Amino acid sequence: MLAKTTFTGTLVKDPELGDFNGTPFCNFTVAKNKKYKEKQETCFMDCVAWGKPAEIIAQYMKKGEYHEFSCEIKQQAWDDKATGAKRSKIVFNVTEFDFGRNPKKEETPFN
Repeated sequence: MLAKTTFTGTLVKDPELGDFNGTPFCNFTVAKNKKYKEKQETCFMDCVAWGKPAEIIAQYMKKGEYHEFSCEIKQQAWDDKATGAKRSKIVFNVTEFDFGRNPKKEETPFN
C-alpha cells in the first residue's frame, strides 16, 4: 500500500515535459507556505505526473500558479555517481489535480 496525500501549493517554475520509453512525464516542484507565530516556513515538494495528466500540466500550468494535487508518496533511491554515496528523496507521484486560483498574495512567493 502506498501513502497518499492531497495538498495545494504554488509552482516554483514551469513544469518540464519529457518522454520515458514513449510515455510522457512531467517534473515540477510545488511550494507550500505555512505561517505560525511570527515565522513562515516553506516546504518544497518534487512532483512527477505521467501520461495525459503530464501533458495537461505541462501545457496549462505555469510558474507562480496555485493548484491542488493528489499524490502517491514514493521514495527514490540511487547511488551518487561522483561520490558513490547512497542518496534518496521523497517524490510525489501526481494521480489527480485541480486547477486553482491564487487565494492570497502570501501563498505565491514565486511569481
